[in-house]
Amino acid sequence: MNYDPTQPHALSIIAFCRSLKISRSVFYKIRGRAVHEAAAALHPRSRAPNVPARRYGQGVVNEVVKIRKQLKTDGWD
Repeated sequence: MNYDPTQPHALSIIAFCRSLKISRSVFYKIRGRAVHEAAAALHPRSRAPNVPARRYGQGVVNEVVKIRKQLKTDGWD
């Protein structure tokens, strides 16, 4: 994250990416995130969607809870 290609003896961005075995698009993505997140930009993010595609009604949720309770009492925990 401290890489600055404008320094006199710095590697080019292409050479820097090759040395780390990453693509330039990944480099720019991490560099952009580092502006806002600092060191947290280096940690991988979840790829799960923010909003799940399916939403279930309360009736379905209640039925699942009932089935799980029954399985637990039957020893299938």
